Amino acid sequence: MEIPNLFLVGAQKSASTSLADRLAEHPEVDRGLFKELNILCFDDTEVLRDAEQAEDSMARDLSWDRDRQEILELYAGMYPGSEEVKYRMDASVLYLP
Repeated sequence: MEIPNLFLVGAQKSASTSLADRLAEHPEVDRGLFKELNILCFDDTEVLRDAEQAEDSMARDLSWDRDRQEILELYAGMYPGSEEVKYRMDASVLYLP
């Protein structure tokens, strides 16, 4: 199971999307299905704020109400085919308090 090992944590309106886009251009970086997974927010209502934009239905079902192993598997599923890359990036500005 391959989960993110690179975290881009920034404030809102601080060009984090531009930085994430630039980093994602590198062949050794996988940004995943979409930016701002927010998996580490520990919100029981809706962990993935941008889940509506995800084409993958498992992203819409992800919340901390579930078993943690299942969550890790779903989290890893946000990075399909990332076994070949060195870094899997999670860029979520909500990780800052």
